[in-house]
Amino acid sequence: MAWLLAFSPFVAFLVGEHLLGVVPALCAGCAVAVALLVRGRLRGAREVNELEAGTALLFGALAVCASLVTDVAWSVGLVRLVVDGSLMLLVLAGAAVGRPFTLAIARARVTPERADTPAFLRLNRLVAVVWAGAFGVLAIADVVLILQPSWPLAIPIAISAGGLVGAFRITQKLTSVSARGACARP
Repeated sequence: MAWLLAFSPFVAFLVGEHLLGVVPALCAGCAVAVALLVRGRLRGAREVNELEAGTALLFGALAVCASLVTDVAWSVGLVRLVVDGSLMLLVLAGAAVGRPFTLAIARARVTPERADTPAFLRLNRLVAVVWAGAFGVLAIADVVLILQPSWPLAIPIAISAGGLVGAFRITQKLTSVSARGACARP
């Protein structure tokens, strides 16, 4: 459920863009991301989810930018490219500094003793890198959407779906292997 909620700002953006336009949709994505942060705090989260915070800042900054820079055609493809590319960089940076975005979710599901192990951090770094790859695949789909607007929409959708499904499956495999103790070795 937490993984699905993480995508709700993007769903809000896509629905909002179709119904209201780019700037209101970016504001909607920001509002949903902020709501997720507030929800986490109200539920007693011990730490801020960096991906949700980054998503809120990203959508908010893009909303301001799109409001001020009116001579740019802020298409869904362009906004998606900026968002997906930025998220890829955010996720990679978090993994590089030892704060993968998955930690907040993963720590809530294990004992504090397990969460403090090097293997747990290693696993979460690996999962974060997998998701950075998925965001990279999404960015490729966005480039296809921008550069090949005459292509069937099914092509970038299939590329995006492949990246997301692949990341979900790899994440499930890695976490199931870890749950069986295979990642507990030093």
